[in-house]
Amino acid sequence: MRNFTFPINNYGNFNRSISPITLDAEWSTLSRLLFILISSIAGTFLNGFFISSFFIEHSLKRLGNVYHACVGICDLLITSAVMPAAVVVLLSGEWDLLEVCKGMQFVTIAATYCHSVFFAFVTAETYVRVVHGPRCYDAFLQMGIGLVAILIYLFGFLLAAVGVYSGFDYDYCERRHHGNLYFRVITSLSVHGVTCVLTIYFLIASAINIRCLSRLQAQYKRSQQYDRDFNMIHLNMAAYVLYMTCWIPYIVTVYKYPDAYDGLYYHSAWIGAYRSMINGLLYSAMNANFRQAFSQLFVYCCCKNSLSAPFRSRHRRNLDYSTPSGEVRVHVMHKAIAPSSPSRPGTSRDTQEL
Repeated sequence: MRNFTFPINNYGNFNRSISPITLDAEWSTLSRLLFILISSIAGTFLNGFFISSFFIEHSLKRLGNVYHACVGICDLLITSAVMPAAVVVLLSGEWDLLEVCKGMQFVTIAATYCHSVFFAFVTAETYVRVVHGPRCYDAFLQMGIGLVAILIYLFGFLLAAVGVYSGFDYDYCERRHHGNLYFRVITSLSVHGVTCVLTIYFLIASAINIRCLSRLQAQYKRSQQYDRDFNMIHLNMAAYVLYMTCWIPYIVTVYKYPDAYDGLYYHSAWIGAYRSMINGLLYSAMNANFRQAFSQLFVYCCCKNSLSAPFRSRHRRNLDYSTPSGEVRVHVMHKAIAPSSPSRPGTSRDTQEL
C-alpha cells in the first residue's frame, strides 16, 4: 500500500494512507470530491425535506413530532456542516488541519449524542400515546417540549466539547491517545446504552399494543389512525436498526481494537457519519405521508413558474375557482368537521399543530 504524508499543523508529519477528513488518499481527488459533494447535497436536500414535512403535511403536524423533527436536524448538521467542510478542505489542498478535524469530530459526536436521545423521545411519545391513553399523553405534551429539546442540544454539544477539546474522548484526528476510559464508558452507557434499551422497549411495547387493540377493537383496525401508527412504528424500527448497524462497527473498533490500522478505523467512522444522508430517503420511501410532503416540496422548490407563488398544501380549506379570464374568483368555505376517534391512541391534543 502506498503511503502518503499529511502535515498536521505544528504537530509534525507522519505517514498515513487515509485522511481523517477526506477519506482514502488512494482514491483520485476528483473521485473523493464528487463522492463527498454529491453525498452532502443529496443528504442536505433529503434531511431538509424531512424536517419540512412536519410543517406542511397535515397528518404529521403534531406537537409530539417535534422530537422527530429534531432527529432530522441532527442528521442535517452532518450533511450540511461536516461534509461540506471536507469538500472545502479537499479543494483547498490543505490536509488534516487539526482545528478543522477537531471541529468536524465535535459536530459529528454532538449530533450523534443528540440523535440517540431524541430518538428515544420519539419512541417514548409513540409509546405514551398508544399505550397509556389520552390523559398521560396530554401530560407528556405539557412537560415543555421546546425546553426539553433545547436542553438535549445543550447536553449533547457540551458533552462533545468536553470530550473532544479536553482530550477525554478518543483522539480521532491524530490517534495519539485513547482518551479517558472512564469518561468514554460512562458517556457511551448513559447516552447510547440507556437510550438504546429504552428505544427498543418503547418500540416493541408500542407494536404489541396496537396489535392487541386491533384485535379487540374492529373499528380501530379499520381506521386510518391504525394504519398510521402501524406504519410509523415499524418505520422507526427500521430507522433505528439502520442507525445501530452503521455505528456498531465504529464502537467495536474503538473499544476492542483501539490500535487498529487507519483503514479499519476511519472507514468504520465514515460509515456511521454517512448514514445521516439515508434517513430522509428511508422515510420518504416507506411512508405515504412523507412521500406526499416530499413531492409537494419538490414541486414547489423545483417546478413552480414564479418565485412569488405561495405554497399550497393539499389540505387547504379554501378552494379558489377562476373563470378563463381570471377576473372573477369565488371562495368556497368548507366546514371543518372533526371526526371522533373511538380508539384509545387518538387524543384531543393528538392533532395539535407544530
